[in-house]
Amino acid sequence: LQTSILTGIASGLQGWSKAPKPKAWDTVVAKLGKDEKLAPIIRDLSAVFGSGRAMDELLAIAKDDQADAQSRRAALKSLLANPKPDLLPLLRAWTQDKILGTAAIAGLASFDDPSVPKALLERFPRFSADSQSAALNTLASRTSYATALLDAMKSGTVPRKALSPFQARQIANLGDAALTEKLKTAWGEVRDTPEAKKAELAKWKKVLTKQALASADASKGRVVFNTACAACHKLFGQGGAVAPELTGSDRGNMDYLLENIIDPSATLPIDFRMSVFTLKDGRVLTGIVAEQTEKMITVQSQVERVIVEKSALQKQDILPMSLMPEGLLTALGEAQARDLFAYLMSPQQVELPAVK
Repeated sequence: LQTSILTGIASGLQGWSKAPKPKAWDTVVAKLGKDEKLAPIIRDLSAVFGSGRAMDELLAIAKDDQADAQSRRAALKSLLANPKPDLLPLLRAWTQDKILGTAAIAGLASFDDPSVPKALLERFPRFSADSQSAALNTLASRTSYATALLDAMKSGTVPRKALSPFQARQIANLGDAALTEKLKTAWGEVRDTPEAKKAELAKWKKVLTKQALASADASKGRVVFNTACAACHKLFGQGGAVAPELTGSDRGNMDYLLENIIDPSATLPIDFRMSVFTLKDGRVLTGIVAEQTEKMITVQSQVERVIVEKSALQKQDILPMSLMPEGLLTALGEAQARDLFAYLMSPQQVELPAVK
C-alpha cells in the first residue's frame, strides 16, 4: 500500500520542478527512507519538495561510475527535472560517459550557454549514432545553437546528411529569417509548395514501380521502418502510438502511401497537428500535445517525450501541419525507400535480417 501511494504521488508530480512539502513528509522519510524499494521514490520526491540533501544524493549516484546503470540514469533524469547551473559542467563531461552520454547530451538543451554547441560539435564525430541524434536535437533547439550547427555543416565538420528532415523543420520553426536562409545554404530548403510535392510524387512513382519492389528486401525494410517510422507509428502490433496505426490502413495502395508520406499534412486529424512551444528560457520544442493537466503539458516529438510546466511556456503556436517530416524518402535514398515500401505493403509481418 505504501509503495502504491508513493508511486501515485510521484506519478502525479512527474515533470514538476518544485512542489510544497507535505507537513508529514519528514516523518515519512525517517520511517521509510531506508527501505531499498522505497528509497529511490522518496529521494526523487524529496528533491521535488526542495531537499538539498536529496539533490546531493542524486548527484552522488549519477557521479558514481561503479553504481548500477539504471540507477545512474534515473538519478540524472531526476536532476534534469530541475536543472541547476552547477549541473552544466557535469553534463558536458558526461557526454562521453558510456552510461549517461546520450541523456546528458539531451539534457544540455535545458541550458543556454555558448559552451554547449562548442562541446557537442567538437565531439560529434566520436559520438555513437544515438548520441549524434541527441546532439542534433539539442543543437536544433535554440537559435544560437542551430547557427553553430549550420556553420559546422557548411564547413563539413557535421555531414549534411546527418540532419533529418524533422530536425531541419525544427530549425525552421525557430522563426529566425537569417537562420532559415542559412539552413537553405547548408542543408537545403524546407518546401511546402503544392508544385514541389507534385513533382516529388511523380518522381517516386517512377522509382517505386512493381518491378522495383519485386526485387526489394522487405526484411531490410522492417529495419528502415524501425529506425524512421516506429517511434510514432505502430505496424503489426509494434511501434509507437503518437501517430495513426498503420496495420489496418490502405497499405497495399501505392498512391495512398506516397501521398501520406510526401504530403502528410494534406489530410490531418486535429490531434496530430504540430505545435511549436517557445519556452521562457529561449528553448523551442516541436511536437504534439500528448497529455496535459492544469499545471503540466507533455510534448511528444519524433524523438522524445518532454514534460514541461505550463508556467515555463512563453507561447504555443499550433501549425496546420503534421509532426511527420517531409522529405523522408529523399533522406532515405532510393534503395532504402524500395525496401521500406516492400515492408509497408507486406500483408503480414516479416522477419528481421539474420544477425551475421
